Amino acid sequence: MSTRAELKARARESIKGNIWKLFLALLLVALVPAIIGGISGAMMSAGGFLMFLGVILYFAVIVVALAASIGYTKIMMKVARNQEYDIKDTFNKDNLKVFLPLLGLTIVMCIFVTVASIVIIPGVILGYAYYFAPYMTIENGKGPSNLRDCRMMMKGHKWDLFVLDLSFIGWALLSILTLGILDIWLTPYMEQSRVGFFQKIKEIKHIGYFPPNENDGQFYVDERFDSPDGHKPYDPEL
Repeated sequence: MSTRAELKARARESIKGNIWKLFLALLLVALVPAIIGGISGAMMSAGGFLMFLGVILYFAVIVVALAASIGYTKIMMKVARNQEYDIKDTFNKDNLKVFLPLLGLTIVMCIFVTVASIVIIPGVILGYAYYFAPYMTIENGKGPSNLRDCRMMMKGHKWDLFVLDLSFIGWALLSILTLGILDIWLTPYMEQSRVGFFQKIKEIKHIGYFPPNENDGQFYVDERFDSPDGHKPYDPEL
């Protein structure tokens, strides 16, 4: 597997020239649900029929926030693949195609991790075991079944991801000193590093990863555990 330094160097190279577009996409992800949420709160405080509309709007916030997070993750994956993307991809209607599977997966994952967190350490371990399950759902449209696949995919690599996250502590502290301004660069950098980690783990475990097709440039063909072109199948012991 690529070293942590190689993953991070590749991430820095990927976001070079994309920082402001990625920042605007992230800003949309944060602001749009926040604005709708603020309106919802004001309407619920008003009481009467407006309160009823405010409750409906509150659930709309959940839909918008999750759909936006799907869009942002897709953008980061396109950046990693060196593919064209647009800010409007953040709220692309195609994001709704995986909304219900991702919602189901998120609910189940939260239940598992919360129960395990009663003992703290098992909760952290389980959180890292399931870390890329949402990424897998965004790619293949499957729901909670990705929890099992992700857990097996991360077998032997949870510590690697944990150390990758720890390596950003210095940058996080520096971001505090800049009053969060550094986050404009740091957030895409961290996310792109995780996407790179996700790519390499899929390559190692042969889940959803195949080399680029020289005809169409397609990098990801998620055929689960067997490749139609002769790649060896997924081995849970790797």
